[in-house]
Amino acid sequence: MSYFANLFRGHIAAAHQSFFATSVQITEPGSSAESTSAVVHNTRIVTRSTATGTVTVATRRCRFTQLESVRDDSVVTIDSIPWMIEEMLATETPGTEVTLVRTLKNEVARDHYRR
Repeated sequence: MSYFANLFRGHIAAAHQSFFATSVQITEPGSSAESTSAVVHNTRIVTRSTATGTVTVATRRCRFTQLESVRDDSVVTIDSIPWMIEEMLATETPGTEVTLVRTLKNEVARDHYRR
């Protein structure tokens, strides 16, 4: 990458962090909760098929701006709601980007009742 591209990418990443980053807590197994800044994207509701039926989950992307690595079995707490790390995403920007997942609690749907 050129000098200009690296300089531009650094300024854009800093501006993105200052405007959009929020404080989240990350808890790795065997250690206490640590507060760090992260850019948290909107939640998407997805219905997935499993061997026993379907399950509705909430997913969202999260980029930790100050962490270079994070364990995949960590729990991320955003606004007092725990999220599990589903996958690590490859990025060219500084920090670590992950996909978070949370299983939603649904009411049982029956015929002639609200779904």
